[in-house]
Order: sequence, then C-alpha cells, then structure tokens
Amino acid sequence: MSSLPASGTASASHSSRFRILLLKLMAVTAGLVVGVGALACAAYWTLTRPKPWNTSAITAKFKKLAIYENRDKPSEPHYYLNVYFDASNTTGSDYVLPTDAWQNHLMETQSGSLLGSAGWTLSLSQATLPSRIPSGFFDPKPISIPAHATVEILASYDSTYIADAVKGKTKEQVIDDEFHHTDELVVLDESRRYRISFPVKGIWRAQASRASAH
Repeated sequence: MSSLPASGTASASHSSRFRILLLKLMAVTAGLVVGVGALACAAYWTLTRPKPWNTSAITAKFKKLAIYENRDKPSEPHYYLNVYFDASNTTGSDYVLPTDAWQNHLMETQSGSLLGSAGWTLSLSQATLPSRIPSGFFDPKPISIPAHATVEILASYDSTYIADAVKGKTKEQVIDDEFHHTDELVVLDESRRYRISFPVKGIWRAQASRASAH
C-alpha cells in the first residue's frame, strides 16, 4: 500500500484548516451583519416612534366661571362664556404654550373619546386693563408659564342661540345643555409632546343649580 508523501499530507492538513477558518470567518461575518441590522432596525424604531404624551408637565385646575349675556339682539340670544383655570408648570424649565397649540390642536373629551373643538380661545388672564386698549391687545398670543409657577388662564367661548332654544331657561341652564357632555378641554403641544387637560366636567351643572336656587 502506498502512502502520501509527508509534504502532501501537510498540504492537505493545511488546506483543511484553512477551509475551517474560512467557514468560521464567514459565520462570524454573517452574525455581525445580522446583529448590526437588528441594531439598526431597533435604533430606527426608537428614533421614529412617537414619544408618549406628557400629561403631568403642565397641569390645570378649574377656578371659576362667568357667563355674560348680550341683549343687543333679543331674537338671537348671545352668551359670552369665560372659564378660568390655574395652570401649573411642574417642570424645572420655563414653558411657553404656543398659540398654534390651542388654535389648531384644541380638542375636548366626551365619555373618554377625543373630539374636535372649535370656538374656544385661550389667553393669560389680565389683572388690570389699560384705559386705552392698544391695537392688537386681544390678539392671540403665546402663554408663558415659568418653571414651578402657576398662572391664571382664561378660556373664552362665544355662542349664539335661537330664541326657542333658550326660552324659559337661565343662561346657565343654556350653557349646561350645550356643554354638560364635555369632560375636558385638551391642548396638544406636539413640539414638546405635552398634553394639557383643562377639566370642565360638572362645572356647568353646578353653575346652573346655583342660578336656579336664586
């Protein structure tokens, strides 16, 4: 029986080891490619997914309610609704509520569902008014809420009704009929991912009850 020369045996062994090493390198490379791909997918998902809404950065509490009636047109009862809230900044940074956030992203909740809301305006409550109102004084403006501070915010609504809808009712009862299903006014500040809820559930009914008692 013939045998391979020593040089041939060494060459075959070397070739076998090389193939094994090559296979191991290919396996490691494939694993790295899969791992890097998985990390890239995870990073993309993390960077592109929407951040959850922060509901505790800015909090609001109902303070008081005032309803005014315009009697210029008896055939078209006209009510001005002013609702005051204390809005608190619980963060360590100053915050400015953009005008766009409440003009274009104001919603309301009814039975837990978010609905579109129109007609409301938000502003910083004024302690005093100048004797001469300058031009643009009542134009919509951003509302500044300093860090760890509370400001009074006024939510205003202008509403006109037909005479039959308010016949035999106080203005408080009329407003209660319109808004008693509304639990909150909700402002969504997309730039900061802040959700600010202004609670209004039950305030109309309480106001209507007091008016009826008198």
